[in-house]
Amino acid sequence: MLGVKCRKNMITCDELPDKNEDLSTINVEFPYLKENTAASCPVSINEVMEYLAMESPDGGHLKLDDLEFIRTAKIRRSRYWIWQFYESDGAHCYVTVSAERRFIQLQVCIGYDENCFNLSPAQYILSDYCQCY
Repeated sequence: MLGVKCRKNMITCDELPDKNEDLSTINVEFPYLKENTAASCPVSINEVMEYLAMESPDGGHLKLDDLEFIRTAKIRRSRYWIWQFYESDGAHCYVTVSAERRFIQLQVCIGYDENCFNLSPAQYILSDYCQCY
């Protein structure tokens, strides 16, 4: 691909472009978790839906069928699950669950945002991991 940076090793957060829209120029891949399913997520889909009900403008109207599970990913010690959906205005959105064990406690975070820059799921996960948004 012309104009797309390819890397064999994971890009570090310090190496990310200055502008979020330039994240789409990075070709990034992450390994899948051993169990690449929504069922392996540490929070239930109902908890994800409750989160979206509070955060998404369409949250109160979203149904389980509106969410499409895409994949899992492993970034260093973090594990990710990502779904996509479309809001009533046509906006393409991602919702992620990330989990990382710190000492003996599992820290879990649910996040959601519109995919403003047309990022691939892996690019979006990278931006979440590096807290670009």
